[in-house]
Amino acid sequence: MKVIKRVIIMLMLGVIIVSNCSFLLVSASNWRDTPYSTYSGDGSDSSTEIRAKTDTTKVYAYNKNTNDRTHRINIAGTHKTSGYGSTFSYNDCTYGAYYFDIKPGMRRYMSSLVYERGYRNAYLVYAEANHKLGMLYGVWSPDSIGTYQ
Repeated sequence: MKVIKRVIIMLMLGVIIVSNCSFLLVSASNWRDTPYSTYSGDGSDSSTEIRAKTDTTKVYAYNKNTNDRTHRINIAGTHKTSGYGSTFSYNDCTYGAYYFDIKPGMRRYMSSLVYERGYRNAYLVYAEANHKLGMLYGVWSPDSIGTYQ
């Protein structure tokens, strides 16, 4: 009888732990990927649309280029809620590096200080890292879920 009670208690604890872990994985609410693209003709910066940043999770980006176009990315914070971000005077919230380089076919989880600095919206400022001509394609999200790299 004691063994059965222990097994039931262990199963109940397992259910509680699993349900709490699944909550942690879905707590980031703005994690859906949004595409970005631009023609990089002269090496100048482009920006993505502004999106809400709802927590302190890392910003996610995926370079969908199949050529040799590396994306050089900065993360910007803003109080604006819509439109495209500024590429000239932006609040650089990139953390841990001056920028992040993402090679073709690679994904990256990037630390930022957007939420910590009081901004509730973010966007990417990006360019081709080596000033090569061509199209830049990618997707990004201001909040991330899953395993960090």
